[in-house]
Amino acid sequence: MQVKDLIQLIEAVSRSEIRQFVYKNADKYLSISKELSKSKELSISKELSISKAVHVEQMTAEQYNKLIDIPAPLVGTVMFNYGKTGERFVNPGDRVTKGQLLFVMESMKLFTDVTSPVNGKIFQICVENNRFVEFGAVILKIEEE
Repeated sequence: MQVKDLIQLIEAVSRSEIRQFVYKNADKYLSISKELSKSKELSISKELSISKAVHVEQMTAEQYNKLIDIPAPLVGTVMFNYGKTGERFVNPGDRVTKGQLLFVMESMKLFTDVTSPVNGKIFQICVENNRFVEFGAVILKIEEE
């Protein structure tokens, strides 16, 4: 895929209501995801600099299969933000260390911190903030380093 084709694809996803686009074949994997926000601005330059709201990753199928799934440890609501500031614990592309807080699960007014089991990079956040999930649902994926 040429850079200009990739830029056109990113622009098309950013203008649409699509939250995530995934392309996978035998040896390539491409994922484009965006957070829902009031501002749908996307900054693309010739150097392909993309705002934090959109994360693009290209990898082989073998690399994708090595990603570590972080599941919900219980049935409840997933929270990615600090309460008062609204700042996210992690975003796609962020580097994390073993033991770092990834998200908080709330169930029946009890809160459970979920931390990273490895050092790595957040590859994908699979659910929206404040979404109710079942036990074992994949919340995010980490690329181990």
